[in-house]
Amino acid sequence: MSNNSNNRTTQIVVADNSAVVRHGIMTLLRQCHGLDCDISEVTTIEQLQAIAATHNNVIVIINPLLGHQMDMAQLRLQSDGVQLVALISTVVGHQHLAGYDARITIEDSADDIAHKLRQLIDRHNQPHHSNVSLTEREKQVTLCAIRGMTNRAIAQQLGLSIHTVITHRRNINHKFKVHTTSALTISALKSGLVTLDDLPD
Repeated sequence: MSNNSNNRTTQIVVADNSAVVRHGIMTLLRQCHGLDCDISEVTTIEQLQAIAATHNNVIVIINPLLGHQMDMAQLRLQSDGVQLVALISTVVGHQHLAGYDARITIEDSADDIAHKLRQLIDRHNQPHHSNVSLTEREKQVTLCAIRGMTNRAIAQQLGLSIHTVITHRRNINHKFKVHTTSALTISALKSGLVTLDDLPD
């Protein structure tokens, strides 16, 4: 894997406990036309964290069961451009798939995989959301949401109606261009709106 000084090349890292799966995905990726990326593999969380800390444009294709062992939010913070792709090779519960930017399976074709990865690369090249402007009330609702509070609990704490909370959350998601609480958490961390200390244990 090359490591140029400006780290502009997209780094694709395949992380899975199975050598067969890793090498199979890497072979498919190298057959994808127009996918100008450096491709490597890791077998440990420590290796993955080291790459994320030294490159600013990383796509991690990872077995969700392996990814479940790490702090996903911390990994994203280590690399400003890290994006996570769930590599599904077995039956995986929905709780293990939260927070991923895309999903691929071992049954996907090379073209399918390349299409999904190009979408992530294009997304990375778009402006980040660091300049998202929230009202004070939206900031309060965001903080409550990423702490895992329900709309009803947020409404009670802030003295609002549930309808108002839902409207605020819809507006917040629209501003950050996200659809899930996990994605909102990552965007709020990157924007500096919240810190890791604000997150639930």
